[in-house]
Amino acid sequence: MFVILSSASDFSRFADSVQFKLLGPFFIISGLMFLVFRKFPIKCPYCARVLPVKKDWTCPNCKKKQGKDRYLSEKCVHCREIPATGSCDLCQKTFRL
Repeated sequence: MFVILSSASDFSRFADSVQFKLLGPFFIISGLMFLVFRKFPIKCPYCARVLPVKKDWTCPNCKKKQGKDRYLSEKCVHCREIPATGSCDLCQKTFRL
């Protein structure tokens, strides 16, 4: 929902709303979740091997290697897409991230 604030009274009413008061905790939790899931290793659902989240991965969209170690949650340097799938180094199976 978008709100257009046209005057100071509109802003004061919006500042008193429940939605405005929940913005702070929402951004704090979102930031913590981003840091937690970006840095923690991923387990292969097929062979249960723990995979590093920072490696020289091959993009599932353009099929090109990144050229250096990068997080799996980052965009590809070639096609600028975030990968939706990953592959295991041991069993070579593809799974959703």
